Amino acid sequence: MVLHKNIAWSNALSIYHQIAYLGTSKQVIRKLDLSESSTAPETLDPVMLPLPDNASDMSWSPMQNQIVYTTDAQPSGNEFRVINVPDELLQ
Repeated sequence: MVLHKNIAWSNALSIYHQIAYLGTSKQVIRKLDLSESSTAPETLDPVMLPLPDNASDMSWSPMQNQIVYTTDAQPSGNEFRVINVPDELLQ
């Protein structure tokens, strides 16, 4: 079964029965709930979560509501960056 196509990044959250993923267009991050009471995937507003085109190696930290990622080919070298996700986007 294919749930979604053109996935650029995904991170499984087995404790929370969730998969966070990013489409190849890198415009939205979605959280797919795999629990028994799951609903449609939530879409996080890309304006509130700006991601550069060179973002890679992304990971979701559910306890802190953060996305941690690295950026490639920066003038100063690769960098770690953190995006804090507002609680209202994760309800």
